[in-house]
Amino acid sequence: QGMRVTGDKELKAVQAESGLARSRVEAALAKGLSSSHPHGRAGVGVDVVSGNGFYTARPVGVVNGVDMGATGTVRNVEVTKIHRHLDNGEIVLLTALGYSTTGETFNVQTEEVAAMSAKALGASKLVFVSPPDFVFLSSEVDGSYRRVASLPLDAARRPTPPRDPVVL
Repeated sequence: QGMRVTGDKELKAVQAESGLARSRVEAALAKGLSSSHPHGRAGVGVDVVSGNGFYTARPVGVVNGVDMGATGTVRNVEVTKIHRHLDNGEIVLLTALGYSTTGETFNVQTEEVAAMSAKALGASKLVFVSPPDFVFLSSEVDGSYRRVASLPLDAARRPTPPRDPVVL
């Protein structure tokens, strides 16, 4: 299934890495020009919001007799909360750290977080950019991916009706 068991040590590593990645993303977006902000607010860069309220997670549990520990899966995406921030011109940053309604922390695959969020938000395309130089593209936002060598900018911008394949 491509899932790894997440023990206490691994979860701490994911928490540290998620914090570092979040810091790097926020720093990169701070370079944006404040004059380009769509709502005319003064300040540094682009507003980024992140936190535990954008999706909830649950444990994967036992798979083929193996307790997956703190490995989680998306339970629910809070579409209204995400839209509220997007409508305000903010970027919503989702991480691999998912939280249950009882306060447990889970390591959720980022591809799943992205696919489930895109589907819940009604996105027509989901593009993963991964090193070294390829993208994974999901045209139906259903969790299935296709590896492509490149994606022309006009193809990325062009809306794709749900269930129609993207032709590159």
